[in-house]
Amino acid sequence: RTRLAWIIEAQWFKACMMGTLFVALFGTSLFTIFDVPDDPGKPILDTIMTVIMLIYVAELLITSFVRYRHYVFSSFFWMDFLGTISMAFEISYLLGEFGKTKGSSESSGGSVDTVLLRSAR
Repeated sequence: RTRLAWIIEAQWFKACMMGTLFVALFGTSLFTIFDVPDDPGKPILDTIMTVIMLIYVAELLITSFVRYRHYVFSSFFWMDFLGTISMAFEISYLLGEFGKTKGSSESSGGSVDTVLLRSAR
């Protein structure tokens, strides 16, 4: 337990967790802003988000083991738990947008631009 407690309380670990939090919060938006194509973009982003989710699961388990009395079922535990579960919505093959590509037309047969142009007439 003392080795695990040392890891969790180390400054480098906290910095790594802050970095993963930044990527988890803004990674998908940055891919959209920089207009990364879906073909290489989605698998890369899914891999990154999967690794981050596994890191969060490991951190949740380690912290639960090390600080059982003060952490388990506390508000911090539930925030970490819900944050870890919410990562599933960022990963396309879990609960994200699997198979959807940018610019694909909807089942109506036309793109949004075409519908707007038709309604403008």
